[in-house]
Amino acid sequence: MVHTALTPVFYGRFSLNAMWFAGSGLTMVFVGSLNLILEREAGKDRLTRSLCYAANLLAVAFGCLIVIVDSEPQVIFGLVLLVLLFVTSFLI
Repeated sequence: MVHTALTPVFYGRFSLNAMWFAGSGLTMVFVGSLNLILEREAGKDRLTRSLCYAANLLAVAFGCLIVIVDSEPQVIFGLVLLVLLFVTSFLI
C-alpha cells in the first residue's frame, strides 16, 4: 500500500506513468492478499492453491520484465521480494 500511496510523491500530477506506478503497487497488495488466503486455506482447496501459485508466478514474470527495463536497486529489491513470496508460497 505504501508503493501506491507514494505515487503523488514521485508523480506530481495525474498521468499514465503515475497510473502504472500506482497499479503496480495495487498488484502487490492483491498478490499479498491472495497469499494470505492461501495461508489461511492451505491444503483445503486445490483451485485456490493453483490460482495463488499462478498469481505469484505472473508477478515474478512481470517483475523480471520491469528489471529488464529499469534495473534500479529498489526495482531489483522488489523482484527479490516477489521471488521470495513465490518460493515460500510452496512451503505453506
